[in-house]
Amino acid sequence: MQITAVQLSRKKAVQAAKTTGRYWKPWHLTWNIVSLVVLAIAYF
Repeated sequence: MQITAVQLSRKKAVQAAKTTGRYWKPWHLTWNIVSLVVLAIAYF
């Protein structure tokens, strides 16, 4: 359940970033790291 919620919020963030035109590769990389940390906290 938590994983799907994280994926939905991630998709919303990606869409917002694309609409604002701030969808850069470094931002995408940092967001991947943040999502991994969130998943790690959710699991442990």
